[in-house]
Amino acid sequence: MTRSERMKPIQDIAESRELDAARRLREAQRIYAKQQEYLEALRHYRKTYAEETNQPDTNVMDARKLRNYRAFLSHLNDSILRQEAAVDSARSRCDQVRQGWVAEHQRHRALDKVVDRLRDQERAAANRKEQRESDECALRLLSRPQPRS
Repeated sequence: MTRSERMKPIQDIAESRELDAARRLREAQRIYAKQQEYLEALRHYRKTYAEETNQPDTNVMDARKLRNYRAFLSHLNDSILRQEAAVDSARSRCDQVRQGWVAEHQRHRALDKVVDRLRDQERAAANRKEQRESDECALRLLSRPQPRS
């Protein structure tokens, strides 16, 4: 078994680890995008709610409605702050997972290069051996006594 063939299981493991890291990265990116989407929805809802309550026909509010309005906006703002923290956390997780994928990708590519180099060396050795055998065969043919005609 050649050295490049012995490296194949290690190369397969590296490829598998890279694929797993890529899957984790896709999942982290999906979660990050979902968290961002939810944040944008909350911000849009707050903006729409504030605009609707500032319409000319709703300018007159009794104290209870005003208190409820302010409490709801406060609750909505708190939700937005919590969601911003969730987005930041998801972004950090995504960055961390991306770094892991980059490391696995680099390991896999490095092993590929090592195996390619080994194969090149094996091919060169096989070519040298074939050339040596061919030269020896030609030398034997030349060194054989020639029949006289």
